[in-house]
Amino acid sequence: MKIGIAKGLLYYIYYSLWRTFFEKLGCEVIVSDDTNKTILDRGIKDFADDACLPLKLFRGHILELASKSDAIFVPRLVSVARHEYICPKFCGLPEMIKNSIAHLPPIIDETLNMHKNGSEEEMRRFFMSVGHHITSDKSAISEAYSEAVKAQRNYDALLRSGFLPVDLLGDRRDKAFREIKSARDYSQAIGIIGHPYVIYDNYLSMGLIDKVRQAGYGVITPENVADDVIDEEADKLPKRMFYTFGKAIYASAMHMIRSKSVRGVVYMSAFGCGVDAFITELVQRRGRRLDNVPIMILNIDEHTGQAGVDTRIEAFLDMIKWRDQHEGDVPAYRQYLHRG
Repeated sequence: MKIGIAKGLLYYIYYSLWRTFFEKLGCEVIVSDDTNKTILDRGIKDFADDACLPLKLFRGHILELASKSDAIFVPRLVSVARHEYICPKFCGLPEMIKNSIAHLPPIIDETLNMHKNGSEEEMRRFFMSVGHHITSDKSAISEAYSEAVKAQRNYDALLRSGFLPVDLLGDRRDKAFREIKSARDYSQAIGIIGHPYVIYDNYLSMGLIDKVRQAGYGVITPENVADDVIDEEADKLPKRMFYTFGKAIYASAMHMIRSKSVRGVVYMSAFGCGVDAFITELVQRRGRRLDNVPIMILNIDEHTGQAGVDTRIEAFLDMIKWRDQHEGDVPAYRQYLHRG
């Protein structure tokens, strides 16, 4: 049986978990191609106008999988952590896909909701339900789930050690293992924050990670920051932040700035994202209170041009280099270099 998995949304976080589970059940996992203009254009066509760019792109990936798969995995994700939620549009994602694309193969759309207890039992229940679409053998499903959890833990550990999903999920894995041991210098790093399905999609982000690395900087993202550090930073807010990925974006940025582990922070946001709308303001305001680390906000949509993004990235990195070379010549706030 061929199971299709779209290379979009939470693919960059949970692909190792999903792939291992289906493969242990004897399925062949089919992943959509890397994002390109054709996939994006097909996703945009005849889709909801108020959908954000990542959702439109996800639809394009589903269209690309439709003729290649016996079933497509589109889980209904309500919550992936206790007392937290993810974007509410994820709840209706299976329906948006089914009602906007004709002649699809069966959609595996089981619901995961860990809001009440965040327990391992809820995750196991979810995968048992998913597994029943493949086989009725409960012991085989349970074994596949256990192996999938192990694979995800290994993947998460690699992320915490400094790798990025783009290093581990594609054909650059061997190169990444060599480079991170010899060339990664976090004293000269740039923090890149945003939802994983924005910053790790090379087409959507217009090669942001590669451009920063080519300029001689390491890259730190929210996925490199430990969960306990995320929780510690988020707890400093006066109110609980209940969006899982919004919390990770904000807290990782504060940690990067507070720990002085980055020379600057780039926040890439998709236009129309409700979570990003207030997290960008929070990051800018609270980040500037902590330190004078420069923060740049990049908003993208389907009309964003490559040249404009390149110019802003180059200017941002040039400004950081200028500060490194001339920072001692800059007067303190409201003070003059010369008196007379």
